[in-house]
Amino acid sequence: MNDTTAELGFRISAVRITGQREIDEGDVLDTLSIHSGQSLFFYDAAAARERLQTIPWVEDVSVMKLYPGTLRVIIEERVPAALWQPSIDAPVVVVDSAGKVITDRLETRYARLPRVVGEGAQLKVAEITSLLDDVPELQKKVRASMLVSDRRWDLFLDNGVQVMLPEVDPQKAVTELEKTDRESGLLDRDITVVDLRLADRLVVRLSDDARKARDELVAARNKALKKREQGA
Repeated sequence: MNDTTAELGFRISAVRITGQREIDEGDVLDTLSIHSGQSLFFYDAAAARERLQTIPWVEDVSVMKLYPGTLRVIIEERVPAALWQPSIDAPVVVVDSAGKVITDRLETRYARLPRVVGEGAQLKVAEITSLLDDVPELQKKVRASMLVSDRRWDLFLDNGVQVMLPEVDPQKAVTELEKTDRESGLLDRDITVVDLRLADRLVVRLSDDARKARDELVAARNKALKKREQGA
């Protein structure tokens, strides 16, 4: 029967593929599995659609039969939204806004995508992106955002400074931090950590060199004060 329908003019003679930019057309054709002389009438379009949906880049796809002999495939591809690193030692992959892995092939064009780190961080790309979009000056300095205990975020800046955001109202925290940095250049100082987890205060941890310099300065001041008291 299959051969008969093909002889009657229902053989698949053309495949029209649209919507693909990242997916290789050859991969689509291989996945369609159209054999020589394949009858369009008996071709299982639903099964072909299911196979195509296993391609990581595919968000959605439709496979339609256009008689007498054309198979039309319309592909909607996933859009890269972030670079995701499940853990510090894990490889980085590209994910879409829903957190689905698209590819582990890192190319320079993905360098500007936000990087999120930690289990579950890929599912909260929209959350951290929205948070940082409101503070563009701070956003420019962020190298990566780490999800901590699935509750809050730590930001890692280009200069190595770690910013610990609170679980409650992180938007207020980043807004105030951006303002403070604009007015005082806080994030460019010799510090390693800015802790914003407490609602009523900002805690800064100095670098080892800065701490040593501070201790030496305090010691020198105390020594000078002691000499002044002895002289009196």
